[in-house]
Amino acid sequence: MGKNTVMRRYVRLHAEKSGNNDFLNLVPLLFVGNVGLIFTKGDLRTLAK
Repeated sequence: MGKNTVMRRYVRLHAEKSGNNDFLNLVPLLFVGNVGLIFTKGDLRTLAK
């Protein structure tokens, strides 16, 4: 969890660094309310428990 402005910045930096511009689709979603992002390689059902 973090401040939305900081999260937008790091999403943009990651997209620029990795060349994967699909991450930029997240940026407009970070302008609405408080948002938390979870990045995992594991099973989401296990995390939810």
